[in-house]
Amino acid sequence: MLNVLIACEYNSGRSQIACTYLNAYGSNYFTTECGGLDPKPINPLVVLVMREEGYRIEGMNNAHSVYDLIGMNRNYDIVISVCSKEADKLFPVFPGHCIRLNWPYENPARIAGGRLQRLQAIRDMRDSIKKDVIEFVRGYEQRGLNLFLTFSESVLKSNA
Repeated sequence: MLNVLIACEYNSGRSQIACTYLNAYGSNYFTTECGGLDPKPINPLVVLVMREEGYRIEGMNNAHSVYDLIGMNRNYDIVISVCSKEADKLFPVFPGHCIRLNWPYENPARIAGGRLQRLQAIRDMRDSIKKDVIEFVRGYEQRGLNLFLTFSESVLKSNA
């Protein structure tokens, strides 16, 4: 089993979506944990769009700061940030040898528009993260650890 940290700035939506899907589709290969630079409560619109798919994430522990995780001597084989490239640069170096990936997604709290527009944008983000996670797991099943560098590059290009 590979230990995976899914991280974003506030650990309040994108990371929970990615963790939920990685647990659903990759639990034979990965154990997951979420963390953030400055954890905030889970975004209620993210909770709602995940509930539409049958996942109840409102109880997920999102209180962990990445700095707390480092202080607890957590080691990860893979760290995936699901935030902007700029925010990804703010994350500390994690101990040990880990593969770092960045899947840049917009912060749900910063999506403009009315409630229905924001919900649709978050649904689109959820579906895109789900697609990336499924591709990530399938790629690992087919090619193992060699997959990650090429996968990271293709996701960066498609999300740019």
